Amino acid sequence: MHFACGGQDWVMKRDGVHACPGGTPVSVRIDPDDFFLFDAEGRLAATPAPRHREAA
Repeated sequence: MHFACGGQDWVMKRDGVHACPGGTPVSVRIDPDDFFLFDAEGRLAATPAPRHREAA
């Protein structure tokens, strides 16, 4: 999903299939611990810390 916030363009990845026609308002909760950050040249600058999953 592409969106604008604070004058910046953002891209958000969501798992699954979600029907959301263009222009539909959506709520977004942003957790900075989940960010992938890129520098001005598009190079990866930071990734989220790995999370440990409990065994099923």
